[in-house]
Amino acid sequence: MKCLMAALFCIAAAAASAHEVDLTHLPLGDGKISTEPKKG
Repeated sequence: MKCLMAALFCIAAAAASAHEVDLTHLPLGDGKISTEPKKG
């Protein structure tokens, strides 16, 4: 019984901490920063 309660608690905690994807804060680019413009 204790094991079942612990499992349910873990599942509930995981569900409570899940976040929906915020489409206005998506990462853009490849993380490379240039110091000057390049052709191409």
